[in-house]
Amino acid sequence: MIATTRWTLSEGGSHLRQDTTPVRANGENDINIIEYVRVSGTSTSLLGVWKPISTRSGAADLFTMMLKDGELSVFYPKYGAVVYTVRLDRKHYPLTRPNALPGVTTAAESIDVRSLRHTTFQGDKPSLETSMSVSPDGNTMTVTTRTPDSSDEPSVFVYERQR
Repeated sequence: MIATTRWTLSEGGSHLRQDTTPVRANGENDINIIEYVRVSGTSTSLLGVWKPISTRSGAADLFTMMLKDGELSVFYPKYGAVVYTVRLDRKHYPLTRPNALPGVTTAAESIDVRSLRHTTFQGDKPSLETSMSVSPDGNTMTVTTRTPDSSDEPSVFVYERQR
């Protein structure tokens, strides 16, 4: 098991709340909440089209990036593991995170001196694309994630360097 999720439909059926509690290697029990508003469908059912309007997490999504032997490893303390390793050679490498599905790989490339893009694949099909850009002063990093071939808005997170 990697997480539990509870969906709650508002009275009147116009809003939906998703509470997800991930399983953490470090024992933290935070809840990630996504709020949605109904775009289409009947008010008495979860069936329909839902647009996300807000997201929040009870614990900061802290991670550490380490460069060793030309590989950039991304370590998440909340998982207790390196989730992926970035090699800017565009080759596919298996995901190393706990509970990674078989056949899931990631490939990365440099966009410019402060930015990179990595894509997650299920088989040969891209399933997630993430771009990371560091500010000129090195104090913030913007991470933009989108689903390839989708009209959905990308998710954007801005991280501040911890010293």
